[in-house]
Amino acid sequence: MSLSDLAALGSFVSGVAVLASLFFLFFQMQQLGEQVSQNTRHAQALVWQEATARGVNLMIATADRELCAAYIRGNGEEATPDAIMQRQFVLQARAAALSIEDIFRQWHDGLMSDSRYDRARRSYPLTLASNPGLRRVIEEGILPGLRSDDPYRDFLESALRESRTLSMPAR
Repeated sequence: MSLSDLAALGSFVSGVAVLASLFFLFFQMQQLGEQVSQNTRHAQALVWQEATARGVNLMIATADRELCAAYIRGNGEEATPDAIMQRQFVLQARAAALSIEDIFRQWHDGLMSDSRYDRARRSYPLTLASNPGLRRVIEEGILPGLRSDDPYRDFLESALRESRTLSMPAR
């Protein structure tokens, strides 16, 4: 084998190595893109969770008796014990509804396993069946604010339909 044959062989091996490196680089770039996409989705989920937590905390904090009374009086009504209790209930029901929305949105965005979501999805109609006040808050206070093409609206409507078919034991 002459020196020019060795140079040609070396050049061929070098070309194959460059091609293999390019393939490897392509797959690494593809994995990096997927990782960046996943990190972005997780960051968005954290932002959504934090917004949900702030909303729930605000609703629970303002369910304080004195704050409810101030809210009712501030809206020009009499802060009777019944009116205060009704306001407290609505705030608690909205906080519960916001929590289930967070679960739905995380699943819908691919950030929660199907099995974990399915457990929440199956139990929610039972929760609604045993809580007519929560059902009313969702039907009258939450559903009207959702767009007709929002998949969360479909989830709620399905859960409400199913809740009406469940028989609850007498209390």
